[in-house]
Amino acid sequence: MAELIQCPTCKNNVSSNAATCPHCGEVINSRMTKPAGAINLKDPVHLAGVILAGLMVLGVIVAIIANIVKGITTG
Repeated sequence: MAELIQCPTCKNNVSSNAATCPHCGEVINSRMTKPAGAINLKDPVHLAGVILAGLMVLGVIVAIIANIVKGITTG
């Protein structure tokens, strides 16, 4: 069960279950925070973004190869 604790930075009351202080942003419970840039592939938005980025990279690679082949056959 959550209890109120004092934020070490701003001294306001914060839930012990909070990842960060809602008043100043100080990390309260580091086990609840995710590292910056973490991609959660179980989240549909992140998964869609990864798939879209992969398709874009694949498209660029195909376009480069097509230009190389076109240059070889016409040159």
